[in-house]
Amino acid sequence: MRVLLATEGTYPYGLGGVSTWCDQLVTGLSDHDFAVVAVVANPHVASRYRIHRNVKVTAVPLWGNEFIEEEVPRPFASFMARRRSVRSGRTESEFLALLEHLTDHLMLEADAAGGVADCITELADFATGHDLRQAFLGARAWDLIRSKLGRHPLFAKASLEGTVESARAVYRYFLPLAIPLPDVDVAHSTAAAFCSLPCIAAKRQKGVPFLLTEHGVYLRERILALIRDDTPSLQKVMLANLYRGVVTAAYREADRILPVCGFNVLWEEAIDPETGSKVHVVHNGVVPDHFPPGPEPAEPPTACFVGRIDELKDVITLLDACRRVKDAVPDFELHLYGDATSPDYERRCFAHTEFLGLEDSVFFHGHTKDVRGALQRSWVVVQASVSEALPFSILEAMMCAKPIVATSVGGMPEALGRTRFLVPPQDPASLADRIVELLTMPPGERAAIGADNRHIALEQFTQASFLDAYRAEYAGLVEARVLAGASR
Repeated sequence: MRVLLATEGTYPYGLGGVSTWCDQLVTGLSDHDFAVVAVVANPHVASRYRIHRNVKVTAVPLWGNEFIEEEVPRPFASFMARRRSVRSGRTESEFLALLEHLTDHLMLEADAAGGVADCITELADFATGHDLRQAFLGARAWDLIRSKLGRHPLFAKASLEGTVESARAVYRYFLPLAIPLPDVDVAHSTAAAFCSLPCIAAKRQKGVPFLLTEHGVYLRERILALIRDDTPSLQKVMLANLYRGVVTAAYREADRILPVCGFNVLWEEAIDPETGSKVHVVHNGVVPDHFPPGPEPAEPPTACFVGRIDELKDVITLLDACRRVKDAVPDFELHLYGDATSPDYERRCFAHTEFLGLEDSVFFHGHTKDVRGALQRSWVVVQASVSEALPFSILEAMMCAKPIVATSVGGMPEALGRTRFLVPPQDPASLADRIVELLTMPPGERAAIGADNRHIALEQFTQASFLDAYRAEYAGLVEARVLAGASR
């Protein structure tokens, strides 16, 4: 079977849970061929994974070049030559009418998700036989966007630079629609994000069944990022509407939606009430033999964190909690394993560690290839995220039979059960209290809690069950397409 696997900022160019999941999928289903379309920020990326024989990768950089064919394989040039120009009056007018509708919806201060979603599917249809890049870069298209922005009260006082950046963003974020679609049996997006655009196009243009996996809640995380950063207000409005529109279009067009945890279902149904019949939860999974339980190490009392050094992981709150733990357990140590996604946030974490006087107790190790060793060297595993799905690091810790203290967000209650070791996010006091409770209880009690975690992982979160589920989903979508064709 041939599968279009669409990723964004993850496999094979980034590390993290989604990338691990993708690598598990393509290696575990080695009898399937995967055409990976990887949406990345810029063309200066290198693969962080070994590309297996059943995988072919096309990178689609949103920024860094003016022409998408600079980065995609050579056959793209001949493909583009077969697409019709949009310079004829009738075709250009058709595109401009579509672009005008899209721009109007992007500038609405109320939720414009439905209108943007409609425009996205129309753009996917338009891209079937037209040069979308040429259409967006045409002088009349730029004049239309600029004049629309200039007449809107929210945008009228914007700088020329801000207006140009907003217009460029509209073009750039739709670049994934301009790539040549491979001949596949199933289109599979790993997020309801811009990487889903090729899958929407494959569904609209070729009738390819579209399967959507949701790890984190993309819309929630994008809105949280917009709230935190210093993006100008006019761009925040456009981007928020664009994100909602892309997510809505992905939900509408997907034949199956497979969130990794039940928490995501609540968001999917809130965004699009029609998703209910399409949704089926498929949990992430790990190989039990790769993460066996081991004896608890000797002193000092140690906790570990495995994950990105990132604002969504809220390492600052974890550090605040560690200051409180240190006051109660003087020889306590925290070891953090993971790359930083932002140099600025990493610097803030280092500075906060010094401010709290924890330089001799908190250790940032960066990325590790020995996750099992990192987990087994700890007494307790901790996590302080403000947003999560079903992180592999927690499932791996469960399989290693480790006690876990985590925030009650996303799929964490689903994984761990509603125990007292789940705490509210951004609550360092509660986090610290539960860590101290685990560190100071008798070793046998800690071991019993860890054993319960491993039992849950063996029942619900194995890689074998995850792969079986996706093999069945792919086969079911292909069979349904064949039957539908036969009935016609």
